Amino acid sequence: MTLSLLLDTTYVLPLFGINIDLNSDFREEIRQLWKKGVKNYKIYLSSASIIESVYKLNREYRNSEDPEALNRYHIVLPTIIRSKIVKIIDPFLNPIIAENSMKIREFGHKDLMDCWIVASAIQINAIFLTEDKELRTLLNKYPELKINKIFDWKIFRREL
Repeated sequence: MTLSLLLDTTYVLPLFGINIDLNSDFREEIRQLWKKGVKNYKIYLSSASIIESVYKLNREYRNSEDPEALNRYHIVLPTIIRSKIVKIIDPFLNPIIAENSMKIREFGHKDLMDCWIVASAIQINAIFLTEDKELRTLLNKYPELKINKIFDWKIFRREL
């Protein structure tokens, strides 16, 4: 049986050269996920995560004024778009995802990009992979959102 897995932005940031400090093997594990996939999983990414990545690169540029930070976006973007492993979902053009994202915002989650991302997972009945503890708590509090499952990287690795 193949399951659907939607990645939160955390799991695309290393491709853009943004360091995520989860464990010593995380960067290599994420590289392998993007290169080979995960057995028994169809992997998805919301285009909201791509937009969120651009904002993080822009913040890095503001702090360093190094144009290399901005250049990473257009250098890495073709790899993401052409991936045969990770399929991109565009939540901004889907009325059901839009409705659910606004519900999540109304329920109290302040980061609108996160709302779009998790609403994408709900729409495709995917397991949502995120490190955002506040978002996990909020989703567990509102069962009407009908999220499949929510894992962080540590739990997901144990599931494999």
